Amino acid sequence: MTRQWDAVVAGHICLDVTPHFESSEAAPLSEILTPGKLVSMNGVDLSTGGAVPNTGIALSLMGSSTTLMGKVGNDAFGAIVRELAAARGVSDGLIQVDGVQTSYTVVIVPPGTDRIFLHDPGANDTFVAEDVRYDQVAQARLFHFGYPPIMEQMYADSGVQLAQMLQRVKDAGVTTSLDMALPDPNSRAGRADWQTIIQRALPFVDIFLPSLEEILYMLDRPRYQQMVESAGGGDMMDVADIDALPALAQRLHSMGARIVGIKCGKLGFYLSTESAKTVSGIGAAAPADPQAWGDIELFCETYIPERILSTTGSGDSSIAGFLAAMLQGRSAAETVRIACAAGANTARVYDTVSGVETVEQMQSRIAAGWQRNRLDYRGTQWRFDEGEALWMRS
Repeated sequence: MTRQWDAVVAGHICLDVTPHFESSEAAPLSEILTPGKLVSMNGVDLSTGGAVPNTGIALSLMGSSTTLMGKVGNDAFGAIVRELAAARGVSDGLIQVDGVQTSYTVVIVPPGTDRIFLHDPGANDTFVAEDVRYDQVAQARLFHFGYPPIMEQMYADSGVQLAQMLQRVKDAGVTTSLDMALPDPNSRAGRADWQTIIQRALPFVDIFLPSLEEILYMLDRPRYQQMVESAGGGDMMDVADIDALPALAQRLHSMGARIVGIKCGKLGFYLSTESAKTVSGIGAAAPADPQAWGDIELFCETYIPERILSTTGSGDSSIAGFLAAMLQGRSAAETVRIACAAGANTARVYDTVSGVETVEQMQSRIAAGWQRNRLDYRGTQWRFDEGEALWMRS
């Protein structure tokens, strides 16, 4: 069957407003953002944000034909989002509705400090399963849905809408992919029953791509809290243990996910797959060589960008790299390397798409010896394969 698009990317969409700090000198956040203080800035970026444009536009730029499905309001921010998406040729699927405001995020990136997000979900909270244009989805090989934890109707009633939507897409023979987001613990989303939501959704998910923080928050809150406390307000990846990944992936496989990719921030990207037979049956975007994708466990270290301006959107770009490489028939090893390369590319710019390269360009940079952040691993579960330049389960 000939399909019109390689991918449909649906879910959360917003306008990102990213002010540029004039000074690049690192300082404690309490010194930079002090009540009553005037902080000099140097420009601002207005860009599309959220899983839909971040992953969808990146997929398009990487060489995969893509259409977007998201919801915006009939307001000034919505007009900017539609204009930015139209400039990339991916605005056809956006829904404009009256009576709700377009979602926005103020992205604060102080020098030397991780990002701070001031987010209003806006129209995303009204997105329901019936907003998906299933006739268009049926013309795609892959359906990727992003950020249900910040889309109220997707987590309400223990995720009934999310599961119904994914099941309907699967029934059309389309491969499904799901990404998450880390909710505010004090919000309704943060208090939702995420274990039940995930258990309900994963039987209809072929490719599950959460971050380590997200999935621990949702499935193992005590371990998540322990890592937060151990990190002491710093990056949780500083205290992460990659030996914990296999058991976590097996739990997700047991819930229904066929391919599990876990984003581990500055450490890298972990991949676990079920059998070749299972992988071959995931739908229209199944790997070109399922035998080479079956029963795999890999960990790829991140690549070092020439500079780091903002890591906003790096996880989404990493997902786009993974999906683009897979759609192009790349091996599992190539696919995780491209995922890490794509995330590094986005970290070198303020916005979420201007750093994107094609899969071929990233492959060339990797082949030329792109330097990586080497993992300081001293356990026994993993061994480094020099030929593949990846960590493999021992």
